Amino acid sequence: MKSTSAIKLSNNSDPYKISDGKHVMLMYNNQEDRAKAAAYWINHGLDEGAVCIYASVHALDQSHPLGIEKLYSKIKDCKENIHNKNLKIVDFEPYFKSALRGNIFPFEELKNYLENTVDDRIVKGEKSRIIVFADAACKMCELKLFDKSEELERWWQDAHDKWIDNNYDITVICPHPQLILKNEPDSQFRIMESHDILVDMNKYDLNDLVDRQANENVLNILIIESDPDLMTLS
Repeated sequence: MKSTSAIKLSNNSDPYKISDGKHVMLMYNNQEDRAKAAAYWINHGLDEGAVCIYASVHALDQSHPLGIEKLYSKIKDCKENIHNKNLKIVDFEPYFKSALRGNIFPFEELKNYLENTVDDRIVKGEKSRIIVFADAACKMCELKLFDKSEELERWWQDAHDKWIDNNYDITVICPHPQLILKNEPDSQFRIMESHDILVDMNKYDLNDLVDRQANENVLNILIIESDPDLMTLS
């Protein structure tokens, strides 16, 4: 397993650039900062022509700050990007529940989807980069199921290592709750070891960037489901 570089970035550094092509452990203090971080990575990815995947257990919760209904106001040109399939929303609740039962098959299906997307875009001469913001392992930490979170992050790291070997340009951002993990240093270290780098969101103020790039658009939401198979709904 690759060791993690616990990178401490200055306020002038760019966490988006340093995360390029890596499996990132993203430490945050509160849900609002986590939502802004998701918008930050998605907006930058869309600007660069990447395919962005927002995979959250809260994606379809209309009242939750991490639900897409609350988040899409922070994301630029949402309607157009979803229509053009540059931005996709994954309901991660079924994935999360499956992983709790020890069944990783939905994640394998997502892995195949990501790889097929890269291959298809290469054939079409399009930018083949993908950015995934995924929070199932985070939810496990919130529930203090640290062993489950560690197991899932090892799966992501193994998948990511294979992507690197096969020249797939896929960045995976995995948020984790700092206020919970700081009281579990052993679990935090083991989870951190299953990532390429650690980015501490407490060192950044993303308000200006997110607010500047956001457009408050009404949109049709594209959902990728895992049960029974990955399905795209418009």
